[in-house]
Amino acid sequence: MTEPDTVPIAGNEFINTAQSPTEWLTSVEFIDEEHGFVVGTNGILRETRDRGAIWTERSVSSSDLMSLCFVNESSGWTVARDGAIIKTTNGGRSWHTQESGTSGLLSAVSFVDENNGWVVGRNSLILQTVNGDADWHPQNTNMITDLWDVFHITETDGWAVGLDSTILYTTDAGEGRAHAK
Repeated sequence: MTEPDTVPIAGNEFINTAQSPTEWLTSVEFIDEEHGFVVGTNGILRETRDRGAIWTERSVSSSDLMSLCFVNESSGWTVARDGAIIKTTNGGRSWHTQESGTSGLLSAVSFVDENNGWVVGRNSLILQTVNGDADWHPQNTNMITDLWDVFHITETDGWAVGLDSTILYTTDAGEGRAHAK
């Protein structure tokens, strides 16, 4: 086994623990100091329980996984290029696909608790759930652009960003998303 590469950055060192140069990793999420996940192309999901020294690989989808969000040590979601929303309720030991109602690119996911979450994607798609599971409902943005990320700080307050410097924000859970310039 070879030693991982050490990359000095601004006086600090980052250690490259990559196992395969063939996948692109697209999102990282840690649920505490030790336990984290990364997702990427070809449905790859890797989990670490030792701050990233060792990664265990799982395949949860055949599609590229784009984003990852955990709200606690048990509940997490990832979204895929093929429109899949994939959820775990046991800290990543098993995952199940939720019906999103789309087969298009989903680029990001954000949850504020186990029930309230949002997903964004191509053509201004924003989906919301208030039960964390079975029901995902589209929200109207009154525009057409690809959205690449979403982040909510409360059940009502959140932002989505995308192409052409688009910044959308809401203070009412997305009922009336406004466009910021």
